[in-house]
Amino acid sequence: MTKKLIPVFIAAALSFNAMAQQTALATNKVPQNVVTSFQGANPNVSNVNWTEEQGYFEPNWTANGQQHTGYIDLKGNYIQTVVKVNASALPAAAATYIHDNYTGEVVSEAGRIDFPRGRASRFYAKMGNGTQLLFDKDGKFIYITQNVLKQ
Repeated sequence: MTKKLIPVFIAAALSFNAMAQQTALATNKVPQNVVTSFQGANPNVSNVNWTEEQGYFEPNWTANGQQHTGYIDLKGNYIQTVVKVNASALPAAAATYIHDNYTGEVVSEAGRIDFPRGRASRFYAKMGNGTQLLFDKDGKFIYITQNVLKQ
């Protein structure tokens, strides 16, 4: 079942800018199992802002100058972390794919999607026209979507 939900989690990650649809939460309003899961995965992180969207709790924080968003389900399962990156940090193969297939388009947002338990990271690039591209850890194109929230 978890494998079937992965596109949903990736879609949520790609919707990093959908803050208007999120509900801000005080830390004391976040279930303890969710907070414990977050702290176990990120023991040195402080100054966390919590939001909730579509049944997932999302800790948001900045580390090393990069914006991070975690995704934790209601049971406290840590699903993934999305780290915003500069387009120049995308793997070379992803940059080549974008250059070859989106001539004249600009990457308006990019990120690395990190999964727990050693699963390989993925990358995403949101183009200026709204198209969102997903790549594997090596920059190989996986899929395209216009509206990641309807995946």
